[in-house]
Order: sequence, then C-alpha cells, then structure tokens
Amino acid sequence: MPKKERLVIIDGNAVIHRSYHALPTTMTTKKGEIVNAAYGFASVLLKSIKDLAPDYVVLTLDMKGKTFRHEEYEYYKATRTKTPEDLSSQIPFVKEISLSMGIPVFEKMGFEADDLIGTITEKTDGTIEKIIVTGDMDTLQLVREGVMVYAMSKGLSESVLYDENAVKERYGISPFQMVDYKALRGDPSDNIPGVPGIGEKTAVELISRFKHLDSLYEKLEAGLTEGIRPRVINLLLSYKDIAYLSRNLATIKRDVPIDFNLAECRFDLADKNSVLETFSRFEFKSLMSRLNDLPISKTENKGNRSLIQDKFERDISLFDYQLIDSPSKLERFIKELDKTDKFTFDTEGTSLDPFESKLRGISFSWKNGCAYYVTINDERECGSQDTLFGTNETKNGLTTLMRLKPFLENPGIEKSVHNLKYDIRVFWCKGIKIYK
Repeated sequence: MPKKERLVIIDGNAVIHRSYHALPTTMTTKKGEIVNAAYGFASVLLKSIKDLAPDYVVLTLDMKGKTFRHEEYEYYKATRTKTPEDLSSQIPFVKEISLSMGIPVFEKMGFEADDLIGTITEKTDGTIEKIIVTGDMDTLQLVREGVMVYAMSKGLSESVLYDENAVKERYGISPFQMVDYKALRGDPSDNIPGVPGIGEKTAVELISRFKHLDSLYEKLEAGLTEGIRPRVINLLLSYKDIAYLSRNLATIKRDVPIDFNLAECRFDLADKNSVLETFSRFEFKSLMSRLNDLPISKTENKGNRSLIQDKFERDISLFDYQLIDSPSKLERFIKELDKTDKFTFDTEGTSLDPFESKLRGISFSWKNGCAYYVTINDERECGSQDTLFGTNETKNGLTTLMRLKPFLENPGIEKSVHNLKYDIRVFWCKGIKIYK
C-alpha cells in the first residue's frame, strides 16, 4: 500500500501569539522593527517541516474585524485585550516569510483561521494525511482518521502529536465531543459562556455518559435523569439556550467558501535563495543554517551541494573571518584588540533569556571585512563564581572571559552592539559590567 502524502496546515495566529509571548520584544532589526513573533513563527515553521516532512504546506490566518460568531454573540472574545501594535505589525512579516518559502496564505473576512483549517481538512480526500500545527487546543475537535494536531506544549521547542487516542487519553472524551464539552463548560479564552455552574469534571462526566449534547437533552426532557444531581439538572434545563449557543460558537466551520487547490500547495523548496534573502532582511542569522535541515526537494538533485553552503562559501571568501579557539590564538587576538579604541561585538548563547543563557561565544569586529569569533563554552549558572575553563585556560591561568573583561569594562573603548540590554545582562551574570 503506497504511503499517503501529507498536508501540513499552519494555524498562523496561534503560532504567532505563542511566539510573541515566548520571546522578548527586544528582538529587533537594525531598523528598529520588532520581530520576536516573526522569528518564533519562522522557527516553528522550520521545525515542523523538518519533523513532519510534508508534501504540501499551507498557512491560515485570521483577518482583522468581526466574524459571524460576533453576530451570534456580541460578547464573543470580548474579554480579550486589544492585540498589541508590535504584534499585529508582524503579521505582514509572517506572510512574507511564508511566501518566500512558496507556502500559500489563506484568510477570509468574517471567518477565523480555525474555520479555514476545518474547511481545508474537508476539501482534501482520504488519500491525504492532514496535520495541523498550532499553539492552542481549539482544533482538537477536527482530529479524526487522517487528521492529527501537532500542538506546541512547552514554549516553542516542544510539541505533542494528537491523534484520536491521544485526545481521549488526555481529556477523557473523543475529539468529536470537544464542542459538546465546551457547550457545557464554556471557553473563557474566547468568552464562550457555557452553562453557569458546570465545571470541567461534570462536563466530562455528562458527555462521556450521553455521548453528545442532543442526547443529553433528550434524556433530560424525557425525565431519564438517574444519577444526575438535581442541582445539575436544574442548571442544564435553565440554560439550555446558552448551551446550544456555546456549542455553535465553539464549532469550527468546515464549509467556508475559499478557492483551495491542493496542487498549488505543494512544498518544493528547490530554490532557497528567496528564503535566505527574507531571513537576511529580518536578520534571522541563526535560522539560515537550519534550512539545510529541511527535507530535500522532490526536484532537487540529492547529489548537488547545498545552495546555502555554496552561498556561504562565496560570501566567506570575500572576508577575513578568524576563529579564536585556542590559548595561542587568544593571545594573538588580545594583542590586536589592545590596539583599537572601539569595536562592535555580539554574543552567542543558549537562550533568549539572558539570565539562563550559557555563553557559547563572542564575535568582535573593528575594521571592514575582518571579524573574530571567540569560542566560550560557559556552563555556569548566572552568578556562579566557578572557574570556566579547566581545558581552555590561557597561559597565565586566567579564563577566556577574564582576559576579555578589561576591554569589555573599559569606559574608554567605544562599543557598538545590537540588543545592548540583552548583552549587558548576559555579561552581568558572568561578573562583567559593560560600560557604554
């Protein structure tokens, strides 16, 4: 039996919001554009493509404005705070990133991204496996044979793949019952009311027993209420209209009028140059090398050298880049550094949180076409006074960082740096005070 082709559907707004709150807004371009959400989106996109190896990829997005749900219930999502301007300003960046990778973008006025996702899962037949990449759990109701959800679980780096069994194991009900569960429990994040006084445990018990909302109310109205507490019976009957309204609000549409052609969604990254240019424009240096981790294009000769490798080697040949990874090289570098009264530097660490980041290296430059990268394998926790390098100490017994400290702390040396606050905090954790 031939292996099914795979379509990956990106829940754009869920991923973007998750990224915005996971990464600091100090992530900016040299032009001052905040790009933390766009960076997170790109990172999740690359990870998803690498992990899931799709044949097709699409991006779905909400459009600004009210939807049909607001017409049904004016208080829908009314408790949400206004989207920060520095988040909404990154939506065009996300589209640019997607289109540079040949990924089509779907959005429709009056509908949410979830409705487009539901519709796309219906417009593709059973020969195509569908996986939804998302940052929330709203799309779990779409899970069925041939449809799974790949949901971020911790930050942006870890995800869980949900099929029907995984949904039932976690929530105690099947995916198709999720809307009936929300009919009773509600959904505070979207301000879906649910039945007042019905909690999570009671909602799961009722749906597990009666299978769906219609069956529950048929039994209630027929007086078949054995095992249900009188208080719960009263609440269910008193708020029946609210329960059905809540179910309607929670139900993802699967028939949005969109022009969807699966063939136009084939993922074929034969030319990575457009992606490189886009990543370069947003200064996503750390993401560029990850393009080589993506599955080889169906039309790309597997024997060919990497396009990115060719480009990097052409670029490197034009400049003098020096790797400082030994005590002798460090001494020569220090002598050169001592001759200048200004330099620019940039840190490379393991985390975007400066108080958790372990320093891996520092790049320096003070003249055109020449740059140095000093390797630093710092495993210390913030504030630790332990010796850094048992195997990478300089001849006079001082650590690499301690050799650099006089230059970093010297107020007489002019320094330029991108994301200054981040680097100041990183060095503060290492006992170094940077003077502007």
